[in-house]
Amino acid sequence: MIAEDESASIHCLTRIQVSPTKPSYLQGEPIELKVTFINGSSKRVLLTTNHPTYRLLQLSDPSNRLVPRNYDTGDRFLDTVLYDTPGDSSLAEWLAPGAQRSSRIYLQDYFESPPSGTYEIQYEGSCFGPEVTGPTSSRGKILFQVKSSSEDDLKQLINRLDRQLRSGTDEQKDDAAGALTSMDTPLIIPVLESMMDVGLGSRPAVFQALSRFKGNPEAEEIINCGLCSNDKAAIAVFLKWKRKIPLYRYETIVKSKDQQTRIAALRYARVMNDPTYLPPVEELTRDSDPLVAEEARETKKNLEANKK
Repeated sequence: MIAEDESASIHCLTRIQVSPTKPSYLQGEPIELKVTFINGSSKRVLLTTNHPTYRLLQLSDPSNRLVPRNYDTGDRFLDTVLYDTPGDSSLAEWLAPGAQRSSRIYLQDYFESPPSGTYEIQYEGSCFGPEVTGPTSSRGKILFQVKSSSEDDLKQLINRLDRQLRSGTDEQKDDAAGALTSMDTPLIIPVLESMMDVGLGSRPAVFQALSRFKGNPEAEEIINCGLCSNDKAAIAVFLKWKRKIPLYRYETIVKSKDQQTRIAALRYARVMNDPTYLPPVEELTRDSDPLVAEEARETKKNLEANKK
């Protein structure tokens, strides 16, 4: 395992360091990375908003062997519905001068699971402190190996994470949920379903993981069930898959009491640009919530233009 920090951090007194948690991983295993935020300034620093790890840290593969993770649903609002939680690394706390805070993320937050081989990944961390005269506080590289694995290897790993998810400490449960939702094997689908059934892990993160399995009957059934319960994350998956929501189901969704769900349905119809959704969209132009009504008017205008 090698993690090198090449930054002198001349213009920014806060730094980010990244290192793998072990030297090698099985193919398909979540590749866990330790991210450390370091406050080298003379002032306390606030790590703000949701999931700063993902916002402040960029990873790149100079060899171009890795496939970037696709987070695009086709609409920015629905992107945030489905992908507001890439990993469970949310932070919102003050760092005292000289203090540091560690968080864990997974390479699969950025890339699809890599095949076997040796990898060198470059990272670049943005400055998160007050003394900012340069855009970057840290640069470095991460070296690790990925070894070939069997289906039995992955089943054992998933079973271990499942046990940790159900009986571990709160921190262990969060780690297990983040690991499971980062995986690309369809072997995790039954576990993802049980996570939703018993309320373990982040529901949007589970839908995010399920969205990788378009065409898989088990995954599609779970997404359809989410749509039946008016889950806005399921709407986001349908948009990512460019899958048509039946009109009768859409008419039910737009009657949801949840403002965000009604907006999600309107954004879905706008991107799909299907004029068959015009009647329920027309109803929402008279919604008592002004934000919903404005979204509906904009969606109606788009759909009517397509109808001509």
